[in-house]
Amino acid sequence: LPFATLLAINDTAWHARDMERARLPRVFNLKNKGLQKSLVGPPMRKYSSNRKQWPLPGPVAYVGHRAPFMAHHEKGATRHPVWAKWLTIPTDVVKRARTKTGKVPKRLRPRKLLDRKGAAIVQKKGGAAMIKVELVRKRKDPRELFYSLARKIRIKPRWRFREHTLGHVRSRYKFYFEKAWSQAIRTAKR
Repeated sequence: LPFATLLAINDTAWHARDMERARLPRVFNLKNKGLQKSLVGPPMRKYSSNRKQWPLPGPVAYVGHRAPFMAHHEKGATRHPVWAKWLTIPTDVVKRARTKTGKVPKRLRPRKLLDRKGAAIVQKKGGAAMIKVELVRKRKDPRELFYSLARKIRIKPRWRFREHTLGHVRSRYKFYFEKAWSQAIRTAKR
């Protein structure tokens, strides 16, 4: 019974991890598979057959994320700049120029833009600021907006990882336990 329970718990945790990995692209705009790969399950895929370990206080399997910022998307948070005065929020101009891996080219990073001739941090009446760079154009406002600047950013909860993982566990644990139990009965030594 304890080994069937351990098998069922581990298999359920791996299933929940795989389902969350598949759901990430629907929740976030992923540029590569790094975020999906950092979603981890139980530490071992192979199961221990060392009978000296039993009885344990109770078999446990964890499914979690290695990236600490993902907790902000689960619960919601307010982000503040660590070393600078402002957080930079790229506009569509910068987003369109990103590489295939999602990186901003060096020529469009805030420090490089501010080194350009005609670049300025423009402060609005409401306290919001932005980085505008003057381009060669004949318009009323020849500057183009590249970044908005903010003192803090509110991240809304949108991932709902815990809720979905518990749903996967509730729906699949019985199936995996019955599978492990029938395997244990079939392979038991008489």
